[in-house]
Amino acid sequence: QVEHDEAQRRCSTAVHTLETAGTQRHELTGRLHQLREQLAGQRAQTRVLDDLWRRYEGFPETVKTLMGQSIDGLVGPLVDVVQAIPGYEEIVEAALGPLSDALIVKDRQSLARCREQLGAQQLAGCRFLVLEDCPEAPAAGEPQLVQAGVAGAVRQYIRTDPAYQRLVDWLLNDSWI
Repeated sequence: QVEHDEAQRRCSTAVHTLETAGTQRHELTGRLHQLREQLAGQRAQTRVLDDLWRRYEGFPETVKTLMGQSIDGLVGPLVDVVQAIPGYEEIVEAALGPLSDALIVKDRQSLARCREQLGAQQLAGCRFLVLEDCPEAPAAGEPQLVQAGVAGAVRQYIRTDPAYQRLVDWLLNDSWI
């Protein structure tokens, strides 16, 4: 009888565990479907935003036109190569001002090619930043500005590819928050 009671108890425990597992499986399956739908929505939104970005929506017509062509030495808009650290986007945007739409070109020859294209299409000019014209950064580094209410140089709140760091340093040399 004792063995039978013990087997009955184990069987009852197993049935309860199986029911609990079934309930959890059902809940997790529902959650999985929700997450899949959410992911599909986010992917669709990403595709739309990516498409808008590739077509340079919100940029001046001159930028859209030049970026739609394959011009040797044309890097792209400044905003494509700088990324503000989260929480500092508005500060970086204010510091860059209208230069955020400026097009980066590698050298003066690239600039001439871009201007030639604009002239050929009878488009108004735009701002250009020539990488080779950026001065070298000072070797000693920047002095620490210790003053009440000063958090630091704006450029420390920007991430960029090392190839463009000299440009960012030059543009934001005197910008502090």
